[in-house]
Amino acid sequence: MLPNLIVIGAARCGTTSLHRYLNLHPEIEMSPVKEPQFFNDWNWDRGLAWYEDQFPASAKIVGESSPTYTAHPVHPHVPERMASVVPDARLIYLVRDPIERLLSGYRFRRWILHREDRPVDEALADFEASLHVVSSCYAMQLERLFPYYPLERILVLEQRALAERRLETLRRAFRFLEVDETFHTPEFERNYNETDGLRASVAGRKAIALLDTALGPRLSVRVRTHAPAFVTRPLQRRPRIPDVTLPDDLRERLVEYLRPDTDRLRGYTGQAYADWST
Repeated sequence: MLPNLIVIGAARCGTTSLHRYLNLHPEIEMSPVKEPQFFNDWNWDRGLAWYEDQFPASAKIVGESSPTYTAHPVHPHVPERMASVVPDARLIYLVRDPIERLLSGYRFRRWILHREDRPVDEALADFEASLHVVSSCYAMQLERLFPYYPLERILVLEQRALAERRLETLRRAFRFLEVDETFHTPEFERNYNETDGLRASVAGRKAIALLDTALGPRLSVRVRTHAPAFVTRPLQRRPRIPDVTLPDDLRERLVEYLRPDTDRLRGYTGQAYADWST
C-alpha cells in the first residue's frame, strides 16, 4: 500500500495535530509512525518495500506526515523522488508566521531534540543554508513541487486556523480529500503539542519500551496515540525551553529576506496573512 496523501510540513506548524485529526476520520488512515521521511536521504535507500510497509491498512485516503519534505536545500531531492513513487498524491502544507515558525523550530531543535547548540544569531547567520530559515520560505518550497504537483493538488492551511477555527479548517481538508466533510467527533476538541514539547519521562520511556516489546512498534504507536491524556500525562515531562529574542537588526534582515517569499505565497493561496510579520 502506498499513500495518496502526504502532509509535507512545515515543521512546527501543527502537523502532529493534523495527522491525528485526519486519522480520526473513518475514510482516512494515516501511517502509525507519523514521520516515515522516506524521501529524505537517510531513508530513501531503504527501498519501496520498506515504505509500503509503513501503511498496513487500506482506506480511501492513506497518508503520512513528514515536515522535513519542505526543507530544501537542507533536505534535497524530495519532489522528484515523491513524484517517482506517488505521482497522484495530494499534498497538505501547514504554514504559520515565518518568524514565529523559525524561532519555534530553533527552540525545539536546541532544547528538545538537542540537535542545535549554536546561539540563535549563529544558527541563522547564513539564511540560504539555515534549516530554520529555509523551512519558513514557504513559496520557495512550493515552487520546488510545482513541476510535479500543480497547485490544485496542494492544500495550504494556516496553523492558527487549525488551532482557532478547527472544524472549519478540517472541513476544508476533508473537501480537498473528497471524503465526508460533515464527519465530527469530540476528539477534534483535543489539543496536541500544547507546549513546545512534552517528552517521555523515565517512566514513560520504560512504558514505551514495554509496549514496543509486547505489541511491536507499529501497534505500540497506535495505542499511545489513542491513549487518553490522564493516562499519558503522568508519563511525560515538560522540559525547560527558554524564550529566544532576535536582535533587532537580525529580525529586520530576516523580515526583509522573507517578505518577497511571503508575498508570492499570498499570490498562490489568495490569503492575506495580514497578521504575519513578513
